Amino acid sequence: MGPTGEHGQEGDEPSPPPTPFERAGASPGVGPTTPSTAAPTPALDPGSQGAGASHPAAARSGRRRRRIGLTVLAVMLVITFVVSVGTGQVVIARLGMMTEPAREAALLQLLADVDVAEQAMLGFNAAVSSLLPGGIDRDDVRDAELLGVAAAAAEAMAQLDAPRRRIVAQRGDRALDEVRAAYLPHLDAWVEHLELLSDTPEAMLDGDLLQPSILLISATAVVFKEALEQLIVEAPWPEVIGSAERILDQGFRSVGPEATL
Repeated sequence: MGPTGEHGQEGDEPSPPPTPFERAGASPGVGPTTPSTAAPTPALDPGSQGAGASHPAAARSGRRRRRIGLTVLAVMLVITFVVSVGTGQVVIARLGMMTEPAREAALLQLLADVDVAEQAMLGFNAAVSSLLPGGIDRDDVRDAELLGVAAAAAEAMAQLDAPRRRIVAQRGDRALDEVRAAYLPHLDAWVEHLELLSDTPEAMLDGDLLQPSILLISATAVVFKEALEQLIVEAPWPEVIGSAERILDQGFRSVGPEATL
């Protein structure tokens, strides 16, 4: 500790004189070094260095890159369009739309599957007509005929499974979706009808049991007929129109509110 001053505070202890070695090492004419009071030079912000020169250059470079990118994209689109048109394709097909040949092929496949399902239904009706001819008295129906109805219903259900799965899996545009959306309820109404008869073939002789499924089949047939007629008006392809006309001629043109199987 240093000596205490007159007010009881600790005084400064005098510094010892410099040694000869210290005096010899000091530069002549240089006074004691004092701490610098100059304000520290602020560090330059890297982002602000040369702002007047570097930012416009970077902006010009960015604009050049964007222009080059847009030019390359435009050239690629033009090349894609030319190649696609040359091969009968359309660029908009890449955006989820279908080409005209693809639309026609999809509709023809849909109508082909519809026709397969319709043939199974018509085959069931023919089998029932042979087992239970018109005018037969209920009391004259034997168990053998009822078993035949049940077997025919089960066989028709099995035949409907594959075309139904294909119809559900198909993808297409608005025209295809509208026809498919109209046909699937009709097909499913038939499946329910066949399930009833395969389990309870005697329902074929009971109008009260049979009427709900008959009415559902008829109502959905009307909706499908209207969808096919609209397709015929809109479709530009003769083969599609011909397929739709043949399906309508198999019985749909006669359906109505009072239609029966």
